[in-house]
Amino acid sequence: MKYSLKPGRNIYIFCMPRGRTGGPEALHQLGSVLRGLGHNAFMVYVACEIPELQKKKTADDLWNVYEFKSVDDPVVPDYVKYGVPYTFEVVDSPDNIMVLPEVWSYWLQFGENLQKYFWWLSYDNALSFVHAAGGWGNFQNHNCRHLTQSEHAKVSLRSHGIGEVYPLFDFIGSNYFVPSPADKRDNRILYNHKGAAPAEKLAELAPEFLWQPLIGLTSQEVWSFFRTSKLYMDFGYHPGKDRMPREAAVSGCCVITGMRGAAQHFEDISIPGKYKVANPDQDAERVIALVRDIMENFEDHTASFEYYRRKIMSEREEFFLQVRNLF
Repeated sequence: MKYSLKPGRNIYIFCMPRGRTGGPEALHQLGSVLRGLGHNAFMVYVACEIPELQKKKTADDLWNVYEFKSVDDPVVPDYVKYGVPYTFEVVDSPDNIMVLPEVWSYWLQFGENLQKYFWWLSYDNALSFVHAAGGWGNFQNHNCRHLTQSEHAKVSLRSHGIGEVYPLFDFIGSNYFVPSPADKRDNRILYNHKGAAPAEKLAELAPEFLWQPLIGLTSQEVWSFFRTSKLYMDFGYHPGKDRMPREAAVSGCCVITGMRGAAQHFEDISIPGKYKVANPDQDAERVIALVRDIMENFEDHTASFEYYRRKIMSEREEFFLQVRNLF
């Protein structure tokens, strides 16, 4: 629903229109929680560059109002449930807050008066955009508060001299919290299509099992696979605290990951070390032995993920507290 702005403090959450990935969902979750706390939070779906913005004044002639290019049907159907209204007008007042995702450091130059919150929903995905916007010195030129979705982002920012960071995670929907029993699960290994090459090589060594890449599927289809499979494998880059490992684990799957990005941090993927593999190509025999043991002794292995599952199930409450403290 589009919203006409009223006087008062507004929180503008910048987001790509029709984006259906972990980042846009987290931005909508933020808007939903902010509104639940009584804040005037709005999505701003950005489909233009700064020079294209139209400018006018507020009724009291105090502040500039920037008009963004209108977008038809900008909300992904999966995110309508969050109930966050959107606007294409931003009032450049010091009372208002702009929340930017990590890939839009370019937009830090927008708004002379807005308070600016920069949310590192990933770290690695942001690097090319940071350099394109002037490098790390760009953050020194713009007074902004850094929010981090992962331990990986927090640690990485410190290496660039950004030590004052505030945790703001996200959460997995409770629809994933209903795992199926072991006897309803197939000897199937699911794997992320990002970083699929190691999994595809492993599949050649264990053709007796079902191997299913998670690509080109609806949310419902992915959820169904998580509830009826024994293992999820992810050797991707893990630029942030990715959703798929959490969705798989809380749905009842065992999880094997690599050691890149956020996967190297126990705080981000809180699973025992034997389920993390630094080099799956070199350690292929060990990985296959572990896979076979998981298939044969699933109930023993799945118990090793209880801490991770409980942590995931508490994310919504933790996110609520973080939002309340930050805004």
